[in-house]
Amino acid sequence: MSQPTPHPLGTVAAIATAPGPGAIGIVRLSGPKAHAIGRALFEPQSRTFTDFQSARLHLGRIRDPHTHAVLDQALVVLFRAPHSFTGEDVLEIHAHGGPLVLRHILGACLALGAEPAGPGEFSRRAFLHGKLDLAQAEAIQETIAATSPLALAQAEDRLHGHLSQAVDALREAVLSLRAQFLVAVDFPEEDLPELEPEHIRKRVQAILTPIDQLLAGARRGALARNGALVVLAGRVNAGKSSLMNALLGRERAIVSALPGTTRDVLEEPLLVAGFPVRLTDTAGLRTHPQDPIEHEGIRRTQDMLRAADVVLVVLDATSTPDAEDLRLMDLDKPKLVVVTKMDLVPHVPAWVQDPPWNSAPQVMVCAHTGAGLDTLEAALGQILEAEAPEGTGLTPNERQAQLLHAARDELTELCAAANALPADLLAVHLDAAAAHLAAITGKVTTDEVLDAVFARFCIGK
Repeated sequence: MSQPTPHPLGTVAAIATAPGPGAIGIVRLSGPKAHAIGRALFEPQSRTFTDFQSARLHLGRIRDPHTHAVLDQALVVLFRAPHSFTGEDVLEIHAHGGPLVLRHILGACLALGAEPAGPGEFSRRAFLHGKLDLAQAEAIQETIAATSPLALAQAEDRLHGHLSQAVDALREAVLSLRAQFLVAVDFPEEDLPELEPEHIRKRVQAILTPIDQLLAGARRGALARNGALVVLAGRVNAGKSSLMNALLGRERAIVSALPGTTRDVLEEPLLVAGFPVRLTDTAGLRTHPQDPIEHEGIRRTQDMLRAADVVLVVLDATSTPDAEDLRLMDLDKPKLVVVTKMDLVPHVPAWVQDPPWNSAPQVMVCAHTGAGLDTLEAALGQILEAEAPEGTGLTPNERQAQLLHAARDELTELCAAANALPADLLAVHLDAAAAHLAAITGKVTTDEVLDAVFARFCIGK
C-alpha cells in the first residue's frame, strides 16, 4: 500500500447542516473557485466592503447568478488556504435554515462551477492536505454518530490525536528494530548481541504489550459505539416483558397473564453505567411451542442469545426453575440472574442459593414496584465494565483493530521464527507490521481504503 498521490481537486459544494428546517443552515464550498463563487453570489451590506477578510463574517444578500433575484440574507465567511479545515479556500454561507432556501443557494453555487460534494468529501480533502490523519478523520464521523457520553468522549480523544500518537510510537519501535536488522544484513561478519533470538523476543514483546492494551480498548470502544446487546431470556411468563418496561420506564412490550405473549424480538436503547445498551426482549422458551409463530419466535430468541454480549437470565420467584432455565445457565456468555415477581413470595426462594443459580451475579426485583431495579442496573454496569475494561483509555475502531491484529500476527510470527531464519527474512515481518500500523493513521493507504472510510460520512462533512 502507498499514500495516494493528491490530484488536482475541483471546487465542491454541499449543505453542511442536518436535513430539515432550522434557524440557521450552512452551504459550504471548498476548492480553487470557492472565493470567486462567493464574490459572484454575495452583495455586501457594508459600503466599505472590497473583498472577504479571512475568517471574518460579512453580512449581505445572496443573489441568483442569472436572474439576480435575492435568495436570502446571509452571513458569509471565507477561510483562505491553508488556514481552513480542508487546507483549501473554504467559503461558508450562513443562511436561514429552510430546506428550500438552502437548496436554492446550493443550486446557485453549482451553476457557477462547483460540483456536488460526496459523503465525507471535505474531511477527505483535509486528510489529503495533511490537516488531519486518517484516524482523526474517522473520529469526526464517530463524534457525529455518538449516542452516549462515553462514545463521544472516546471519539473526541481520537480526534485530538491520542490514538495516532500511540500508534506512531509503536511504528517507530518497529522501524528501530528493522534498522538493526539492516545492519546485520549489511555487516554479516559482525557479531551483534542485540540480534540474538532472546533479545529480539524481548524487543518484540515490548511492542506487543501496548498493542494488546489497544486491542483491549477496542472492545470497550465497540460496546460504546454499537451498544452492548443485552438479552432478556427465560421461560414463558417469567416476567421478561414487565422487566423490560420497568427498565425503560414506559410500556414498550405487551404484558399479559397469557403465556407466550411475546412472539418477536423487541429491541430498545438504554444507557447503563455510561454504556449504550440494546435491551432486547425475546420470546419465552419452552420445549413444545404452541404454534408455528411461537416456534419462529423461539428460533429468533436462540439467534439473539448467540449474538448477546450479556444475558439476563429471568427466573420467576413463584416457580422452581426447569430444564429450559438450566440450558440458559450453560451459555458461554456473561450472565446476570434476575429473579422477578418478588412481591408475590414471602422470602427469597431457597433454590436461589443452589448451583447453578449461584454461579452468576444475582438480583431480586419486582417490576411493578421498581424494587431492585437500581441494583440490577448497577450489577449490569459492573459486568459491562468487566467485559470492556478501560485499559489505556484509547479505543481503536473496527478497521483500526483489524490492522492492529494484523501487525500483532506479523510480530508473533517473527518471534516464532527468530531461531530459524536469517535477519533479512525476519525483517519481512517487521516491514509488514510497520505497514499495518501506518495504515491506521493513513501514512500508508490506498484510494480503495479511503473510499471505504469516507463513504460512511454524511454529505457536507
